[in-house]
Amino acid sequence: MPRILICDDDGDLLEVMTQLLRDEGVRCVTAGSLDEVVAKRSEVLDCSVAVLDVNLGPGRPSGVDVYRWLQRERFGGRVVFLTGHAATSTIVAAASSSGLPILSKPITSDVLLELARAEASA
Repeated sequence: MPRILICDDDGDLLEVMTQLLRDEGVRCVTAGSLDEVVAKRSEVLDCSVAVLDVNLGPGRPSGVDVYRWLQRERFGGRVVFLTGHAATSTIVAAASSSGLPILSKPITSDVLLELARAEASA
């Protein structure tokens, strides 16, 4: 199974997603902010998938900022955005312009596990 980065500022959702994946044998790296992602640099760059919440809180760097940091660090994995915000949001529009998949929150367990399984079989 792959190692997956999950970056979300909703601690409860982060815990649920992580537990679901760990129950399936997936190794997870978790972060609630860009600062936490940077602090866990070596673990993060060892991931094969990054699941990034688009909005990481008012006045804080967004998931798009995390994505840009990953690009600068030459992250070689797959990136998927999550959002619970309207498609008209400025941050969601920026994420959309990346051409990467954007999944709606709440994400279902089937979709999350499919992400992990797709990476495991790649």
